[in-house]
Amino acid sequence: MEHNKYWAERFEQLTEAELRNADELSAEMVKEYRQTAQDLNDDIQRWYARFAAENKMSLAEARRVLTGRELAEFRWTVDEYIKYAKKADLSEAYIQKLKNASARVHIDRLEAIRMQMAQHVEKLAAKGNARLTDVLRDIYPDAQMRTAYEVQKKKGFEPFARIPEADVDRILKKPWVSDGLNFSDRIWRDKERLLNTLQGELTRGLIRGEPYGKIAQRIAGRMGVARSAAARLVETEAAFFSSRGQLDAFRDLGVEQYEFVATLDSRTSETCREMDGKVLPLSEFKPGITAPPLHCHCRSTTCPYFDDEFTEGETRAARDPETGKTVQVDSRLTYENWKNIFVDKTQTLDEWKENVALQATNAAGALNAGAQSGTMNMNQIRMFIPAKTISEAEDYARSVLGIPNVSYKGCDADTANAWNRGLHDAFSRFPELKKNFGFVGEVHERNAMLKPVLRQHYADDYRKRAAWLPPAQIDQLADAATRKTMKQLQVAKGTLAVSFSESRAPFSDFRGVSVNREHGKDAKKFAQVLAKDVVSKFHPVGCDSIRSVLDHEIGHQLDNLLGIRDIQTIKDLFDSRSHAELSDSLSRYSWDNKNRNRYAEMIAEAWAEYCNNPNPREIAKAVGKTIEAEYQKQFGKGGGTP
Repeated sequence: MEHNKYWAERFEQLTEAELRNADELSAEMVKEYRQTAQDLNDDIQRWYARFAAENKMSLAEARRVLTGRELAEFRWTVDEYIKYAKKADLSEAYIQKLKNASARVHIDRLEAIRMQMAQHVEKLAAKGNARLTDVLRDIYPDAQMRTAYEVQKKKGFEPFARIPEADVDRILKKPWVSDGLNFSDRIWRDKERLLNTLQGELTRGLIRGEPYGKIAQRIAGRMGVARSAAARLVETEAAFFSSRGQLDAFRDLGVEQYEFVATLDSRTSETCREMDGKVLPLSEFKPGITAPPLHCHCRSTTCPYFDDEFTEGETRAARDPETGKTVQVDSRLTYENWKNIFVDKTQTLDEWKENVALQATNAAGALNAGAQSGTMNMNQIRMFIPAKTISEAEDYARSVLGIPNVSYKGCDADTANAWNRGLHDAFSRFPELKKNFGFVGEVHERNAMLKPVLRQHYADDYRKRAAWLPPAQIDQLADAATRKTMKQLQVAKGTLAVSFSESRAPFSDFRGVSVNREHGKDAKKFAQVLAKDVVSKFHPVGCDSIRSVLDHEIGHQLDNLLGIRDIQTIKDLFDSRSHAELSDSLSRYSWDNKNRNRYAEMIAEAWAEYCNNPNPREIAKAVGKTIEAEYQKQFGKGGGTP
């Protein structure tokens, strides 16, 4: 029905967001399977090269007992396999098999290569199980809370309990399909099937006396089938737990009916097409039958069904659980605001209402003069309200943040809001930092603004220092100097963002942090790139959001403001570690960069993790605490925790 369109659209968006992490994990696992297939191929090739005559080997030859020297030629001994398996938390059954092998005097060639195969597959399964567990543990409670927020827009806002971790674990372990297996059981079952299949292919090839190329080709094919099955498992389990989170929120909030919502396009299954738009009582909500997922790769969702009309943007009554007062709130109560007030209890509705009123006044221009002159106290603005358009975002940066030069042209609103929100928080914590900002926005736009100012600066400078030169020659010199400088300020396509701290005129008017539109034009794709960078350890743990990129650049500005790179304890954090150690304990980029100062990117990366990882690691915590302490020492105020 038309009046329920709002809910259908909102829950389509919600589900899409929930499954985004699953899509990223699926892509990550595809890469892992491909790498494992390559590792298996390499092992088989090495094995044949050592022991096969004319690239062929009989089964009998493969079963010849290895000599001590031959066993040592393998990459690992049995004891080394055991040591790795324990460290990588591989299955106890696999470790016991290794111990049994270790207890025997002799190991044949076939068993040795089978052990190598098992190690690869066990490692693959363990990593997949751990990553999928983490993703599902996030999807379920997040789907529940975001569903609660959307429903309470209709029913009125009230307290909502965060689900305990023990309950989340219990739900994850409970099977939801008829075979009685949960997702972890399926991973280990599929692992055993895959290993048996691969080892069977190896044995059959040896019986036939085949060269390694044929065996490796068939093994690669089997890995391709397993790869597709793993991707299906990830997507299906994620869809179920997103659906289960919605169901539990519906139950908690007294929703009586739900509507099945299918995204209708050429890829929509007939099953989902038939269910689309059906309204059912909540008692009939059964994933796999009357609720998503109805099949593998299912992207359908559900939404609450209400008989009365509701439109986005209307006001509604809300009761503050602490004060008991009822106030009228509107659609500006974002999910983050709702979570702070009704779940985490870090803010009251009265405080939120006060902040809304203050920012409304600011936006209307009542404090415009003070903001533009840089006298506004950012500590007074305790809440950020996202802009709906780029123009609004630019107005916010000028009038509220007090930054004179602003342009988010080429970026989308989500990117601009993430940038403004981060700056709002940074200025609130570190008021003196605002002195470092003359520009905010997109880096190409910054250069476009700077170029004519720089050209005039060079022309004026030449007129002072070489007044005897004809005007035409001065213009030529100014043009050449401008081109040279602008070339130095160009950014590569792959650059995420830049921090600019030059204090000399005219550059000082354009100091600040800028995002590259190559990424900022699409916030969703931007986040996907960042998620992959975190998985590969190129960037730190927790730094998979646009906000974390902003915090990285803010780290550079704080370093510039406070001289963090000159502090010996900070230098020691870098100097005492190898490339591998710093990469593992912080990020690869903290070492692998082109910054002329060897400590700069470590500081920025550490600050980003400190602000975005709920449990920052040693280096991030040390840098973060140092920045806060140094700010207090130099300015005697601000610098509070994020």
